[in-house]
Amino acid sequence: MPSNRNSIPHAKPLSDQQAAAVERVYQVARAAFDRGDIGKAKAKYSEIIRNYPFHIPTLLDLSTLTHDAKAFDKSLSFANMARHFRPENSEAHNFAGLAELGLNQISEAVTSFEKAVQIEPNYLDALNNLGNALKRQKKYAQAENAFDRAIKCEPRFYFAHYNKGLLLQAQQQPERAKTCFEDCLKYKPDWFKAIYQLGQIAESEGNFDEAAKRYRSVIALQPGYIAPLTALLALKSQPVDLKLIDHAKKIAASPAVKAPDSFNICYALGKRFELLKDYDQAFSYLSLANQRRSIGRKYIKQHVEIQFMAYKNTFTPEFLKSRKSIGHYSDRPVFIVGMPRTGTTLLEQILGSHPDVFGAGELPHLPRFINQWQFGQKNDSEGQPPSRTYPSDILSSTDQELSQISKDY
Repeated sequence: MPSNRNSIPHAKPLSDQQAAAVERVYQVARAAFDRGDIGKAKAKYSEIIRNYPFHIPTLLDLSTLTHDAKAFDKSLSFANMARHFRPENSEAHNFAGLAELGLNQISEAVTSFEKAVQIEPNYLDALNNLGNALKRQKKYAQAENAFDRAIKCEPRFYFAHYNKGLLLQAQQQPERAKTCFEDCLKYKPDWFKAIYQLGQIAESEGNFDEAAKRYRSVIALQPGYIAPLTALLALKSQPVDLKLIDHAKKIAASPAVKAPDSFNICYALGKRFELLKDYDQAFSYLSLANQRRSIGRKYIKQHVEIQFMAYKNTFTPEFLKSRKSIGHYSDRPVFIVGMPRTGTTLLEQILGSHPDVFGAGELPHLPRFINQWQFGQKNDSEGQPPSRTYPSDILSSTDQELSQISKDY
């Protein structure tokens, strides 16, 4: 946190003796906070607030502390108190915006970050946070402008380079995103998330050796980061040593790993053991993945039947025949379609064993494109309903829209 808070004047004038007393308690609280002694920090901050509820540095620290604990409503309350007493304090508006993001109040967060930047135009964190909030509103051009402003103010601000890269990835601009991640690493060579994103781009381009190299670098830097580990295990063309597999097995067995990550690592292990023809362990980990995927999920047969009927009523022979000319004319992809448990995976494995064929597995691209088509420029992160319903509204889509989806895919 910035070090200039102690110079912020109080809402009411304090005597020299009072100011010195507050400063002594505040320094004890800050020291406890910085070393992770949250209990002592809270006690000292509370002592200050009881006597001087307008002490801005304490209010901002409490906003940060409660935000870190994901108590976003409390964090916002402290930030609002700070900006009530000092409306011109840029940090108070920035911290309020962070709390509003946590509460999924995206429009309010944008307003708070804009206010912070209005007060302090070169406030790097506020510019970066503004870019992220605008991205969640799908206001991509404005978001990129916010990141660029931060980079112009301080080219070494690696986080703005990184977040701009994520923004460009969301817009399917991998080459520009790659440049941003590389710029990020110029100033922060060990920023493992940027290295991982470069691995993702390399994998999407079919450069699997480069992707594996990137993933291994991330694992060396952050052994507990699950995403590169599952990605590396899933690269069929890459050999994986037993040490890495043992590392993945330890993570899979840890009760501290959350359900989505636990499912991903177990599934990746199952598929890797299948490649190694160790079918007992493959079955064991795939079964475990299935159990962990079902945590918190409830299967409702009627919902599935309604969904399948919608597909059947939308994608009729007449519909497909009338749209035959708008697809993308490429003979490279081979689509294997069929009902579950009808041998589609086996057929993919047979074809993928040919040296001129690569089995890509079940890719997430089409669901992502459909989601973009459903929401358009609306902000789905704010809990608003989509503009269109899939699949029924496909019938009213223009040929140009459908052609663009096929081209993107």
